[in-house]
Amino acid sequence: MELLKQARKPTRSSITRTINEMETELVKEEPDRHKLGVQMKKLDNLQVKMSDWDSKILCEMQQQGCTDDQYSQECAEIEAYDDRILDVKLKVEEFLNPPFQLCPQRREDSPTNSAAWYDSVAGSTSKRKNFKLPKIVLKKFSGEMMDWLGWWSQFGKIHEDDDIHTTDKFQYLHQAMTKGTRAMDLVESYPMTAENYPKVIEALTQRFGKPKILKQVYVRELLKLVIRNSKSTEKIQLSVLYDKLESHLRALESLGVTHEQTAEFLFPMIESSLPEDIFVAWQRSSLSRQDGSKRVPVKTESDFLMEFLREEVESESQRDIVRAGFETIKIKKEKTAAIEKKEELPTRVIRRANQKLCVLLQIQPSKSRMPKS
Repeated sequence: MELLKQARKPTRSSITRTINEMETELVKEEPDRHKLGVQMKKLDNLQVKMSDWDSKILCEMQQQGCTDDQYSQECAEIEAYDDRILDVKLKVEEFLNPPFQLCPQRREDSPTNSAAWYDSVAGSTSKRKNFKLPKIVLKKFSGEMMDWLGWWSQFGKIHEDDDIHTTDKFQYLHQAMTKGTRAMDLVESYPMTAENYPKVIEALTQRFGKPKILKQVYVRELLKLVIRNSKSTEKIQLSVLYDKLESHLRALESLGVTHEQTAEFLFPMIESSLPEDIFVAWQRSSLSRQDGSKRVPVKTESDFLMEFLREEVESESQRDIVRAGFETIKIKKEKTAAIEKKEELPTRVIRRANQKLCVLLQIQPSKSRMPKS
């Protein structure tokens, strides 16, 4: 293993030297774009070589029965190099591909009053932005199946990007896992090499992303709402119920569940999850008697039910706004009454004191008219 580390050392030294040269070039007033492009290609080749050495060393450590601390320390060193490479790559890419300006610089020889010039300016600026968007933070996968669709919709863009090197994709994948979860343990069980990246993606998909299993998960979530409605004495808030139903149905739709399947199998469960007063209102609603087969696009009973629930949620929100206005007026009246009561209290005290004083004044003269003994 020491021989492998010794063989890897020149590659690491070349990577460090190349990164330092790139950072030095970037801080210049006018960096050489061609030189930075050449160094980027060189860094890519060095990273591939180092990745091969890293995988060999990790495999050798496992065969020799290294401790968990030794293995974790080696993985941390590898990750530190990958992070530094990724950091300088992003800096160079931002320099080589700067954001477009809102208005392009006009050449002196171009006719300013030409219709073609205005058309070219309009066409070139219509797709440009004059602001810088914040960096997107990678969503971490927690290992829960219900988090798979949202996580994969973001990470799938990285996975399908052919311009990103496979080793960089593996690094992004490692960063997108929540520590201490089954998903992280699965990713870390594979040495971080380009050859293992498709294998770990396949393993994650088989473990957490099977459409058949995910469909069962979301159907069971609908069943939980039905059971809660039948057993729980606490009434669920309508807006919360609507959000959960909408989320589960959209997830099932993205997994390939058709409108026909929703109408046949899921509609009864959706109805059963409604509180009794909402269910009665739904039966009285005109939407419950609509024929969606003649609509374009075709609508099912579940579509009309969700439309009804959305209207009920909006009406409930409107009532809350009106109720809040009345409560504000009531609170103001109560505050005013409390202030008036506080002002009346000293007045009463003064009035009583004056009354006592008057009584004393009336008694004193009568004492002075008494005959002397």
